[in-house]
Parts: sequence; C-alpha cells; structure tokens
Amino acid sequence: MRVLVFATGLACALGRLGGAWQMGLLVIAGIVGIVGGFDRAMVAASMRFVFYLVMVGGIVSTTTADPLLIFAIVIGGALFAVVLHMMMAVVVAHIRRHAAEPVEDERKPSAGQKFNRLWRSLTEPAGWQYPVRLVSCLGAVSLIHLFFPDHDVHWAALALVLLIERRPERLPLKTTQRVIGVLFGVCCAGLLSFLTLPAWADVLVVAVLGGSRPFLRARNYLAYSIVMTPLMMMAMGTADHALPAYALLDRLFATVFAACLVLLVNQATIHFLPQTAAPNS
Repeated sequence: MRVLVFATGLACALGRLGGAWQMGLLVIAGIVGIVGGFDRAMVAASMRFVFYLVMVGGIVSTTTADPLLIFAIVIGGALFAVVLHMMMAVVVAHIRRHAAEPVEDERKPSAGQKFNRLWRSLTEPAGWQYPVRLVSCLGAVSLIHLFFPDHDVHWAALALVLLIERRPERLPLKTTQRVIGVLFGVCCAGLLSFLTLPAWADVLVVAVLGGSRPFLRARNYLAYSIVMTPLMMMAMGTADHALPAYALLDRLFATVFAACLVLLVNQATIHFLPQTAAPNS
C-alpha cells in the first residue's frame, strides 16, 4: 500500500511536467532499480513501484482530469481492495485455524548484512544490469515518443515494465507468455470498447477481472496476462470508450516493440555480462 501511495503521489505531482517528467521517470526508475537489490521483498516492491509510476504517470500526462482527483480515486480503490483482502484473510484464517502447523523460525540476514551485500554487488558491472536495462528501455520509449507523439507510445512503456525481469534470460517463458497474453488481452479490451457497455456492466467486468487476477497469477500466468490487459486499459479510462481500430493497432505494435526491446537488451546484457548478479534473498 505504501508503495502505491508513494508512486501515485510522485506520478500525480510530476506527470504534467512534459519532458521533465520523462527525465525524472528515468532517474527515479534507475534509483529504484538499484535499491531493489536490497532483498527479495524490495525486489518485488521496486518492480511494483515502477509499474505504478508508469501507469499513473501515463494517466496524468494524457488526460485533463485533476491529478488530485486521480490520486484520490487510485488510493480509494486500493483502500477498498485492502479492506476486502483483510476480510478474506480473516475468513481463511478461521477456516484453517485447526490445520495450522508450527513454522520453524528461519535465520534471516540482518539489515546491515543486506546493505553490505547490495554495496558489494554495485562494485561489479553485473550489479548494475537491471537498472541499466530498465532505464535504457524506458529511455528508448521516451525517445520514440518524442518523434511519434501521436502514437500511444505510453503503452509500450507500460508493457516493458511488465515484461522486464530482474535477471535477464535469452527467451524467458514469462516474457513470452506475457506477450501472448497482452496481445489477446488487447483484442478482448477492443471488444469490450466496441460493445459500449453501461456503467454498471463496466464495474462488474472490472470486479470479475480484478477478483480473478490473484487466483490466475498463482496458477496460470498466460491467463493472468490476458486478464490484466483489459483490466489495465479500463483502469486507465480507455476501455469504456469505443476505440478506433488504429488505437488498438497502436497497442498491439507497442506491445510487440516492448517485447522485442526487452529481448534485445537481455541478449546484449547476457553477451557482455555473462555472470549476472543473483537476486538477494
């Protein structure tokens, strides 16, 4: 929740600054990418932070809505989700109360040990591979947006922060599934936009997609990717309007471009930095 609040606040404050926002995004993403190597929890938090920053920043920069209103809506929705999650956690804990088994206390590294490990990793080129890949990909998207401002290049930025992993792989299964899922998801989102559903139906669709997201993520990443795309488009306020065919094609091309960019940067990283730094535990 704190990650979402901080990322949303930064995006709402800086999203209307134009070129300064693009430069700020690169700097913030680089810093977050470095800090994310602290431990496994920070890895997940840093990747979520960059995703929220890009998504909300895109909404703020491409709409005329008041940034404070956008901030209130995003945080209000997150608080509602937290309340539902807590209610479900209480129910699940009550059901499994008698089946709980004692968990052995594992010895975990201290904060000082984690910091020293992060510092040592930054003394080697491999320790910089993730922030360099992330910033270079986002920089390429920003540069393309400069030359093609009429195209939905922001979708490429959103796709690549979802596709890029902490450790590069030649042909990562997760990236392949994500690309296929996003392509199908864009088609599904296009169908939803052409149906011009009433407001209550849009809310129902978002509720179903959002409710199935955590279940699918743990069991079928391809299905999760298909569900996430129309959910993101509706969250960004684009799926509830009839989109022209060229706008959907823009998203398709942006997704393919983001995937190719991530794979190209991964190949270059593996070639020049064959020994990549392992994520901290």
